[in-house]
Amino acid sequence: FYDVPEPLRTRLAATAAQRPLRVVDLGANIGLYGVWCRREWPGCAITAYEPDEDNGNLCQRAIAANGAADDWTLIRACAGPADGAVSFAGGQGAQSHVTDDGAGRTVPIRDAFGDLLTADVVKIDIEGSEWPILADPRMGDLAAPAVLLEYHRMGSPTGAPRADAERLLAQAGYTEFAVREMPQDCGILWAWRPDAGAAGGAG
Repeated sequence: FYDVPEPLRTRLAATAAQRPLRVVDLGANIGLYGVWCRREWPGCAITAYEPDEDNGNLCQRAIAANGAADDWTLIRACAGPADGAVSFAGGQGAQSHVTDDGAGRTVPIRDAFGDLLTADVVKIDIEGSEWPILADPRMGDLAAPAVLLEYHRMGSPTGAPRADAERLLAQAGYTEFAVREMPQDCGILWAWRPDAGAAGGAG
């Protein structure tokens, strides 16, 4: 599920050999991706966003169980391109999501770019809230050589989520893709900049 494409693996391994990798996890859920990162890149520093109360509680337990309280930070808020508040339909496990019908509870949303801009690894799985982030021009300023994205039809600009994801990421310089399509118009996509491979690849 999380396996890094070969064009990226060497590059990230080389960076991890010099210093702890900086991972930003938008949509941490219960912390499984963070656990995977800790095994793949021991000592990596993780900043995770998770607004769902139940998921966040389990993620906090995963942080404690992995002895990572000093370098795995959980932000209990939605990730977005600006600070504010949103209506959130929680209690649905991995399907908890921002809603525009006002039926959810109000939760904070944090501008994630302060963390994203300095990350080595970016993972985004936020159930339709990825689109405003992907469309933000600051995406082109990310230092991360690659982005791991789970894209969703919900909120996609044209209703063709894979094409929208590839187009928006390409605008930010991520023009190489490895995609696994899934049912219900969603999929998992690794996107990386061509110079990632030239610089040593990584993953």
